[in-house]
Amino acid sequence: ADSESRGMLRGFGVGMYLEQCGGGGDGGVKVSFRDDGTILVLAAQQENGQGHRTTLTQILSDRLGYDADKIEIFQGDSAITPHGATGGARMTAVLGSTVAEVAARTLDKARPHAAEALDCNPDDLVFIDGIFSAQGTNRSITIEDLVLRLVPESGDHPFNINHRYEPDGSTYPYGCHIAELEIDPATCAVNLQRYTVVDDFGTVINPMMLEGQIHGGIAQGIGQAIHEHAVFDEQGQLVSGSLMDYRLPRADDLPAFDIHFRNIPCKNNILGVKGSGEAGAIGAPQAIIAAVTDALGVTHIDMPATPAAIWDVLQTKTSNEDTE
Repeated sequence: ADSESRGMLRGFGVGMYLEQCGGGGDGGVKVSFRDDGTILVLAAQQENGQGHRTTLTQILSDRLGYDADKIEIFQGDSAITPHGATGGARMTAVLGSTVAEVAARTLDKARPHAAEALDCNPDDLVFIDGIFSAQGTNRSITIEDLVLRLVPESGDHPFNINHRYEPDGSTYPYGCHIAELEIDPATCAVNLQRYTVVDDFGTVINPMMLEGQIHGGIAQGIGQAIHEHAVFDEQGQLVSGSLMDYRLPRADDLPAFDIHFRNIPCKNNILGVKGSGEAGAIGAPQAIIAAVTDALGVTHIDMPATPAAIWDVLQTKTSNEDTE
């Protein structure tokens, strides 16, 4: 009602998505324990801002109770890292699970050494928050101290490990995007008023990074829906080849995103995670375009729904109404 009183066209759009992701075979890591107690992880992945290194560090740190500042994730050199791939929203499901298995196997290797250090039976040990303790005694040793205790005079550390893991199948994240917007019929500009998302990504490793991933995906999807337009001339030459000509969404084009999760752990990988890397960009375009067509009172508009495209739709609609 408020939109109508101000002469605006208001639209409401809903977009649902279900994505298959996390395929592409197994993934590998090579983990080395250095003489100074730090851990080097050679991982078959490539981070370009997604937060892979933070995620893998967090998984290993949490499961070993190890200082995250002492863990280095190395990437980008295929001559020394295990073979693998980045893409298809597979990193955490595949390599995250690989690192989780590495942590479990490291603790299995560490248990007899901890028992020897504490002069107890390995079955009498409990491991909590990075500390091995002998039940019924006050004796304990941290995993970090045990790593330093076992540094060899030469050769490899006994905890070093090369490991590969392949999930039992793909992951299937799904969700719902809801967009509310206004269109100014005088300028044909689109103004997003509200954007709500409900997603299922299974187990969440890092909530802040996950929300950041969704924010970026939604922004990309909004750009695809109403801004970004690759224009070619009659000779096939790109004429929108710079950011002066190719419109990208800006911060002031976007409302605050209202993001919610209803997560059910995935059964196809150790961590129970589902891919999130592409979800925002899948759900956003359909929700935005549905809201645009709702506001215009039509059933279709090609992407991107730029002001020029919206003006054409309004003129065609007016012309059709005049001839009826």
